[in-house]
Amino acid sequence: MARKFVLALAGVVAAMAALIAIPSLNQPPQEALSIEYSRQNVTRTDQGLVTQSAELLSIAQDGSATYTQAGGQERRIPLSGEELGRIRGLILETGFMQISATNYPQSDNATDFTKYTLRVSTDEGQKTFNWVSPGAHRGVIPPIITNVGSQLDAIMDR
Repeated sequence: MARKFVLALAGVVAAMAALIAIPSLNQPPQEALSIEYSRQNVTRTDQGLVTQSAELLSIAQDGSATYTQAGGQERRIPLSGEELGRIRGLILETGFMQISATNYPQSDNATDFTKYTLRVSTDEGQKTFNWVSPGAHRGVIPPIITNVGSQLDAIMDR
């Protein structure tokens, strides 16, 4: 009787292990993604444009994130699986990589604004986007670009 119980228990454990392993076998491998995002606060003076502060966020293919300020102060930022998944989704699943790499420069009368640069590298290639805060640009910046920027700003501001 005890032997039958042990065999039944072993069968249940083997079935559970199979149920856990099968979904991971069917998933395609994730596309490689690395991100470099910089933000500069810029002021126009009589001598031209002056950068008041500069920050850089780098997210490696393994999901590790590093934040660096202009003075060289660097720190690691832990990213949750949810945050990384949200950013991956915005970039890889929304057509973001199909947007033509275009610059969205500041207007001639912009005085205080933030300048952003986003460099995304995937298996398909690399794209670089440059834009400024919406109030400093004379046109429309695609919302998907500013949305990705807002997500990355939230990570930098932690």
